[in-house]
Amino acid sequence: MEAISDGVFAIAMTLLVIEIHVPHVADGAYSWIGLWGGLTELLPMIASYVVSFTVISMYWTSHHAMFHFFTKNVNRAMLQINMLYLMFLAFIPFSTELLGTYPTNVLAIWVYGINIMLMGFTAFGMFIYAQRSKEIEMHDLEHRTMTQAKIRILLTPSFAFLAMLMALVSIPFAFVLFIFPVIFNIIPGTLNATEKFFGLTIR
Repeated sequence: MEAISDGVFAIAMTLLVIEIHVPHVADGAYSWIGLWGGLTELLPMIASYVVSFTVISMYWTSHHAMFHFFTKNVNRAMLQINMLYLMFLAFIPFSTELLGTYPTNVLAIWVYGINIMLMGFTAFGMFIYAQRSKEIEMHDLEHRTMTQAKIRILLTPSFAFLAMLMALVSIPFAFVLFIFPVIFNIIPGTLNATEKFFGLTIR
């Protein structure tokens, strides 16, 4: 299961950059201004690539932790849920190209957002199933650690939903919301710092 999952992750991440083509500029070989203009036109595609690559990287980190840090084994049902998860993952290169091609189109942003949400909620369902299944053995972890893991999993699809709503008001800020969970999860101790800042206690 891990082998095919890592393969799909690797292919999806590679396909993201394959869709960015070198611009064909008539005077590109002689004028840096013409080539610069062609590269500038690629900025929306590059921006969507960066967002998607970081999001997929975070999902891979979460997926890796699921089967190395939280669970000790899998069963047939878990395999099927994972395949559903991979199906949504394999669709990301398409939704990314759609977003890069039509960066100001709200429908393109919604298609991308729904794609991210489906991945996130499937990952959360996989985590909950592993916790409740009598066939899957979990590592002995503190309840607080399990709760924090759930929060981190739900953070990305939740902000994707907020980004979809924000697209109706500000498209640039919608892109920021898509990438915020990645920054939040990359920086160590962010969840603990958030608890202290707001005076919260995750049990």
